[in-house]
Amino acid sequence: MKKSPITIGELAISHPMAALDSSCLAGAGWDEESGVLYVTFASSGWTYLYDGVSEGAYRRLIEAGSPGGEFASGIKGKYPCDGQPYRIDPNVHS
Repeated sequence: MKKSPITIGELAISHPMAALDSSCLAGAGWDEESGVLYVTFASSGWTYLYDGVSEGAYRRLIEAGSPGGEFASGIKGKYPCDGQPYRIDPNVHS
């Protein structure tokens, strides 16, 4: 059974959030249609959206030995962030 996307305003997550083994990042999800990457930070629990992210960049992030390092070098500053933090219920993604 395919899960329904999670809607945040006008956006939706088509790929469920992947839990990350990182002290910096709790999880990441990606929407194929919009190219929006959803990154949840471990310390705050806030989720931020990054626009125009390719599937390759998303895969590198979730498969990285150091997701925090991959985020710092491959996402942050390279893709626009809307700057608005969101709360996403982690139970929706399991």
